[in-house]
Order: sequence, then C-alpha cells, then structure tokens
Amino acid sequence: MSTALLQELHQEVRRLYIAGSDLAAGDFRLKRLLPQFEQLGERAAIFKRLGEGIAALLESAEGTGASVKLQELAVLLGSVLYTQGQTAVDGEVLDLASEGAPLSTSYSYRKLAEVQKALSTTGSGRYEIVTDAFAEGLFNDLRLFPFAIRALDDPYSEMAEFAMDKILPSYGSAVVPYLIRCFNRSGGKSDVRKLRVIYKAGGAAELDLIFDAAEYGADEIRAAAIECLAAHEKYIDAIIGWTLDKKKPIREAAYAALAAGASDQGTERLFAAFSGKDIELAAEALNSWPSEPLTERLIPLFRAELDQAPVNNKDEKASDKAWAKVQPFLRAFEYVRMPQLEELYYHIVREADRFTALSWITLLDKAAQYLEQTNSTEVLRLLQELDHKNHRFLPYSFRMAKRLLPPEELYMHYVGSTASKLKSVFTRATSARDRQMLDTMEYMVASYDYYNGEINTAAPLIEAWDGRWLDWLIDRKHWKLIAVFARPGHKRVEEFLLQNLQEWKEEEKKKTSLNTIGVHVFKGLEHAGVEEARRLELLMEILEVSKDRSLYSFSVYLFHLMLRFPKGYADRLEAILPSYRYDCARQLEEVIALLRK
Repeated sequence: MSTALLQELHQEVRRLYIAGSDLAAGDFRLKRLLPQFEQLGERAAIFKRLGEGIAALLESAEGTGASVKLQELAVLLGSVLYTQGQTAVDGEVLDLASEGAPLSTSYSYRKLAEVQKALSTTGSGRYEIVTDAFAEGLFNDLRLFPFAIRALDDPYSEMAEFAMDKILPSYGSAVVPYLIRCFNRSGGKSDVRKLRVIYKAGGAAELDLIFDAAEYGADEIRAAAIECLAAHEKYIDAIIGWTLDKKKPIREAAYAALAAGASDQGTERLFAAFSGKDIELAAEALNSWPSEPLTERLIPLFRAELDQAPVNNKDEKASDKAWAKVQPFLRAFEYVRMPQLEELYYHIVREADRFTALSWITLLDKAAQYLEQTNSTEVLRLLQELDHKNHRFLPYSFRMAKRLLPPEELYMHYVGSTASKLKSVFTRATSARDRQMLDTMEYMVASYDYYNGEINTAAPLIEAWDGRWLDWLIDRKHWKLIAVFARPGHKRVEEFLLQNLQEWKEEEKKKTSLNTIGVHVFKGLEHAGVEEARRLELLMEILEVSKDRSLYSFSVYLFHLMLRFPKGYADRLEAILPSYRYDCARQLEEVIALLRK
C-alpha cells in the first residue's frame, strides 16, 4: 500500500482542519490527489472509498455539509493509517535495570517544558529559570531527573555547580547509581562534579569508589577524591602518603585534607611541612582550615624566622629569602585569634623600625590589622604611634579609636588638638595624611550605590560622630562625606553646597557630571533640612542649564526627585526634552506624562 500518498492526504486534511472546512470545496490540492486515488481504487477497495470521500468533499457546499464530509474522510483516513503503523523496534529486547528513583510525575508538562529547555540549550536567563524551578520543587518530577544529571556537563559553570551543590543532592542516595554508571575516573570537570555528588549523596557507602578514584584517577579527580576522604580516619595513612606525591595538585589536596581532618597524625605532618619544601602548601591548607593547637606550635618557629632576619635591606637576596620564609606563617595565621598570636603581633609592631628598614610593610599591615580587633587601650596607643611614623597605618588606629574612644576624644586626637592643627599648617605630609583619613572615614560611614546612584549611610552620624567633623570636611571640600555628615541647622554646610551648585551652573564646560552633582549636593541639602520645594526648584534649574546630551540616564535618586516635581514643571521639562537623549529622554517623558495626569 502507498503510505506516502496516504501521508500526503493526511497533511491536506490537517491543513483544512486549521484553515476551515468551508475552503475544501474545489480545493486544487485535493483535486491533484483525486486521480491517483481513483486509479488505485481500481485495485483496492479502500482507496476507492477514500477517493469517493475526496470527491464528496470537493463537491460539498459551504456550511455544515463540508465539515461533516471532512470529518468522515479524516476518520476513514486515520483508521487506514493506524493499520499501517509499526510499533516493534529493531534489535534484541533486554530487561532494563532500574534503581527506582522515588519521584512522581505530578506537574503539568507546561510547567516543566521551560526548565527542560533551559537545561538542554545555551543562552542567557537559564540560570534564573532553573533556580526558581528548584525552589518551587519542580525537580521532584521524574521527567526532570535526566536533565538534572546532564546539567553537570552544562557549559555555564554556575549552572553545573548549582546542579552539583543543590539539585542532585536533593535526590538523596537514589541518584548515586545513575552517576556511578556514567562516572569516568579519567574524566574532567564534569566527572569531578559527579564524584562530589556521589560522595555527598552516597556517603560512607561509596568510599571504596572514592578511594579508587583517589589512587588511579586523573589529577582533578584524584584531588577531589582526596578532599572527600578527609573526614575518614581509616584513610589517614594514605592521605599522608599522598603528601609525598610528585604532582603538586595531589600534595596540595592531601595537605588540605589533613588540615580539614584535624587528626593527630595529620597535625604532625602539617607541622613537619613547615620545615620543608611544601611550607606554602601547608600554609594554604591551614588558611582554609585554621588550627589553634598547631598555630601555638608554629609561633616559636615564626619568632625564630623573625629573629634570624637581616637587620636591614642592604643584602636584597638575603632579605628576599628571609621574607619567603616568613610569608607562609602569615598566611597560616590569617584566621586564627588567640592570646599568643596577639602577643606576637604586638612584638612585631613594637619593632616597626626594624621591619620598615627591611621593607616588610606587609608584615606590619598584618600585625596592625590583627591588633585593630582587640579592645586594649595600650594596643591603641601602640597603633597610634605606628600611624604617626607612617600614615599608611592610620586606618587601623583610626578605626580602633572610633570603636573605643568617645566621639569628642576621637576628634581631638586626630584633628582637633593644637598639635594637630600646627602639623596641618607646617607639615608637607599632612595632605597625604588627610587623604588617608578621608578615605578611611568614607569606607566607615558611606558607600556609593552605583545602581541607585545615591549615598547610603552606615550609621546615625549625629550620635556617633563629633559635630565638628563637618566643618573639617567642608575645609577639605570632600563632597561625598559632606553629603553624609550634613545636618539641619548647620548654616555653613548649606552655604557650601549651594555655592558649589552655583559654581557648577556657571561652568562653561562641566567638569562634574549631573548625576554626581545630584548625589553629593542634593543628598547633602536633604540631610541639611532644606525644604523640598526649594530642592526641586534647584534641580529643575540645573536640568535647564546642563543639557548634557552625552548623559545616558539619570540616577535613580535624581529620577525619584523628579517624580515629586509640581505639575507646573511639565512645560519646562517639555522645553528641555530635545536636549537629552537615550534613557534620559525616556525618563523625562515619563515624568512629563505623570505631571500631565
């Protein structure tokens, strides 16, 4: 039987279902098929009946007659095609092994289709679709299970890691057999992820496979497997053995596993490494897995290295060699806090002149950074002595003083005393010291939100800072901090901000962008308590003066101010609209439309 002809008729019937049965009468495509069916009908009765159905449909009048004829033809054709279908498959039929993942198929395919597409294609926006689907519980549907496993191969690393860290472990041990089946110990990153999930979901039951991968896998696989074995004491001898491996990544993973495991044997091996070639690898391991007992044992070694260091930097090779021995200790101690370490760093700062002569500024930075977190006024005085020698260290003493001293005492010590004022007049280094203090204050109290285009304050400044800081900031014309420290009733700050705004308006070529002015001046005026009507009029005036065609968009802060414009500003905004482009123009149009309402 000619199935090709039957399929062609099936396509035409489908077309008429979509287009409408009224178009069937006299259809030229059906007319083209009719002679072939009539010819075959001479030999087979079924083709004769189909030909009669086609002829009846071609001759049908508009209305219900055509729809009935079309339906009759479709039913007959469908029956014939069904008898010609084939359901058997080629090849040998075998039983399918199944571990029986305990999942349902309770969600509609419409909800799953978008997630399946996200996990089987590339492009932007997929990650959000998958994370939202996981939060909603869609991955409990069996139909997403194979897609979740394939996600470990996703070219977008964040997607693959999300599948490794969140999706697949949520299936529990049921996912392990499927991952073992496709795991290749000689593979790459995808197989590393599979191994991590196998261990996370399978736990102790899969340790034999993990150990095998640690022994015989590719380097990446071995390193990941060694990491998995860290918590299991029975493998401690093997891990210690791997610290002697020829390959650095394997030794690095072994030291990290010993630090994570924190066993007595592992601690001894790490301690021994500080006297050998792998000191940096051991230090990196302790940086990730700090150990107070081991730190206590290492402090005397560190002291010995400091004592043996040269007294100056004349012999650069000797100095560099000594510094190379000191650095790993600093790395190992980075996240440990204990009295012995505080005493050590206190000793280092006391000998600041010696280490400065060696250009070991990083050592002093580490020591000052550690001591800053203490609550000792004696330590504070030591750090203040250090920052007087070199203003590089001012941030440590200033932040500590801000935490420990009353606001008025902080001000007097750093800028308010007679000695400080005289120093400000006569010392060339003062400008650099002032910049360091301004940068430190900015870090402490203000952050610029580049998305919203405004300053965020980190604390209630009126209570936390002496009011005299504001005048000191105005003398130094630091717009950002002035905007943060501005307060109602301070006449000088209002005058300063308005004067700077006027100078900006009069500039022929604007050196500062309109958005920067908007944040620093208008936020400051808001903090200074200037009434909103006046601030809105000032903003309208600078919009009229600026006409910056290169500005892409107004900051969120400025735009929100514009949304509070009085209705009467609509005409003024419309007049300047041609002077702005890009998002600026669209934002102005939105404001105008709002005001017109």
